[in-house]
Amino acid sequence: MHRTYLYVSALLVLLAITITVVGAQRDSSAAKPEAVTETAARPTAVVSRKQPDGQRRSVPAAPGTPTIPGTPATSSTRVPTPPQGIPAIKPTLPGSIPAFTTADVLAFVTAYPHPDRDPSKPPPVVTSAEFLTSSEVSARLNVSTGQPPGALLCLVTSQGSFRVAGPAGAIRTGTVGYQVFDASTGNLLLEGVGP
Repeated sequence: MHRTYLYVSALLVLLAITITVVGAQRDSSAAKPEAVTETAARPTAVVSRKQPDGQRRSVPAAPGTPTIPGTPATSSTRVPTPPQGIPAIKPTLPGSIPAFTTADVLAFVTAYPHPDRDPSKPPPVVTSAEFLTSSEVSARLNVSTGQPPGALLCLVTSQGSFRVAGPAGAIRTGTVGYQVFDASTGNLLLEGVGP
């Protein structure tokens, strides 16, 4: 009988330990959503940035990166910054917008013609260089510039022969070439070809 008592006592102790462990596991699994919620409330923002070598890498966002209130700071909820473009026209009127003249635009386009021009044809001729708001450029080209609607841009239109490589080696041709520059920096934002 003494053995039975020890055996039953040992079973009860094991049962108590099992209940304690299972209860602790339930408590820890119930605590996980709270931990996730707490972590989500203080996220580390990560954004994809283009590096000098042309590759895109995810990097931590700068402290204080603005986010949409009430959402975690991720690259999809971060307040977007307009594309910067690539350096092109050197500003000759620093501190003013536009930071360059139409003569500067013509000099740049002459020195660095539209990349989609057909090299077997005569060079394209610039038909206009206009300073317009981003919304006006978007309306004319039926494409987003990525800039705020009121940002001043320079739209250069050229007439000539253009060829653009498409999917599976298809070639699309056009007679109008477009280049869009940021009027405050001179950076090239967009290039395209129209019919």
